[in-house]
Amino acid sequence: ARYRGTAFSHDAQGLWTITLPKASQADQYMATSQAAQFAQLSYTSTIENPADLSAFGLAKPAYKLQVTLTDGRQLTVFIGDLAPTGSGYYALREGETTVLMVNRYAVDPLIQLLDAPPYFIPTATPTVTPTVAAATPAPSATSTP
Repeated sequence: ARYRGTAFSHDAQGLWTITLPKASQADQYMATSQAAQFAQLSYTSTIENPADLSAFGLAKPAYKLQVTLTDGRQLTVFIGDLAPTGSGYYALREGETTVLMVNRYAVDPLIQLLDAPPYFIPTATPTVTPTVAAATPAPSATSTP
């Protein structure tokens, strides 16, 4: 399978930049929102030490979510199959053996970054074009003797 990825970084001034798939300025609100979404990713249930990760789509995960912290540590979560109920995905933190169930509505926006990175799209600034109209004198009544 072909690798697809989206990456963005946060600089010392607090600005987000997209680095993959194409380096560009990021939409600051959307990048902040997506980073917060990843940071708040939580699980609703666990499956302790399953015998076969392939039963959860985690032997060859569909997605890898990764964040590099300011101290250089990387946190990685692998996303596997959608659960039969459709409400969550099976997930596995790198280096761990406990399968986690994570909410689908928390993961889907992160997956959508592959197709729609939060690029900054400038909006057009409206220009005002003054119009000048010639004044037309209003008709006036005159009296006749």
